[in-house]
Amino acid sequence: MKDVVSQVFIGSLSCFIALSSNAVASEKGTFSSSVGAQVTHDDNLYKINQDSELVRQLLSSFDFSDTVTSVFANAGMDWDVSRQKILASVSVTQNNYTKNAQFDNTETQYSIKWNWRAGQLFFGDLFHNENRRLANFTDNLNAALLASKIDEGLSGFSTNWQMHSRWQAQVSLNERTTEYSVDSLALNNKNVVTSSAKVTYKTEVNNSFSLSISQAKIDYENRTFEDGDTVDNEYTLSTIVLATNYHYSEKSLVSAKLLWRELEPEHATNGTEFALSDWGFNINYRWQIAPTIQLTTILADEISPSENINTDFQRSQKLNLGITWQALNKVIIGLQTKYEKRRFEFNTNLNSALQIASKNTYKKAAINIAYLPSAIIELRIGYEFNNQRSDLLLRNFDSNTTYATLVASF
Repeated sequence: MKDVVSQVFIGSLSCFIALSSNAVASEKGTFSSSVGAQVTHDDNLYKINQDSELVRQLLSSFDFSDTVTSVFANAGMDWDVSRQKILASVSVTQNNYTKNAQFDNTETQYSIKWNWRAGQLFFGDLFHNENRRLANFTDNLNAALLASKIDEGLSGFSTNWQMHSRWQAQVSLNERTTEYSVDSLALNNKNVVTSSAKVTYKTEVNNSFSLSISQAKIDYENRTFEDGDTVDNEYTLSTIVLATNYHYSEKSLVSAKLLWRELEPEHATNGTEFALSDWGFNINYRWQIAPTIQLTTILADEISPSENINTDFQRSQKLNLGITWQALNKVIIGLQTKYEKRRFEFNTNLNSALQIASKNTYKKAAINIAYLPSAIIELRIGYEFNNQRSDLLLRNFDSNTTYATLVASF
């Protein structure tokens, strides 16, 4: 199924261009842009146990703390043609490390999306996103130490049918690709094609209830499977979801999902022994405590493909708490805490001293303050404390990160 979504995207966008060239209705659009700079200091850049003698030997030539200077530019537009809407954005960030110049990199992101309508009953979207970034030290240390870039692409479309004023049906298909820039990591390149169908019911007060079924085909295209392997080159993740968006009051909203998941390797020799199936959930609660204060809470148990090159999947159980407070007319304060337990499945590297452990616990506390002296200028400062405890002692770490950002929007 690889490239199916890309072909559909190109074909559908061509149809839009052909149709819009004959549109009689008026056209309108908006354009926005911003530029900025950020300075970040991290006292444990590699997110690793600095007290370990083995770590000091393995990384003797590396500086653990560093200051990163980033400059960035963003641009976005939306364009209305008749009842159709096109949205596009692009972002470029240059990151320079003071002590670890080998990690200097340019991050890029761009996206395009078509929100389409056909008559009164059918509508949907068609999109394509791409981004390039440096591998993450917390989740993917081995790749980050090699200064590997990760190229990610996401293309997809959805079609909605308004069957009734309260009933809506949707089908969707998307394709996600992940590629590493370092050749030695090519075995971890993967392609995920997800298809889904959903039925939604909305009440008079705009609460909604839905049932959806999805199947994700995960393909490690450069990997081969041999009898006796503990990991596969193809997996199927099937999910059934009962969901609701429920307005508990005028100032609070609960978004909740109950999931049944089954993760199964494609090769029967490993399927019986290694298949995973269980329940999961995701509860998101948003409460407008006061006109200037908002509380957000997330409680979840999820299974997803892992970013780490040493393991294929991760199960995350997490609790996030966030508060946003507009303290003054031009000052916004944000507080965030996070607690997350991860269990990693289908480990692909059992020999590396720096490999990710089978279980990790993450804790995070953060504060950020934004000051908006004018309509186009924003100043931000922030602090983050990160803590990880692992069944692999080398990956136990604490880190403190501070940053300051200046943004000008036009």
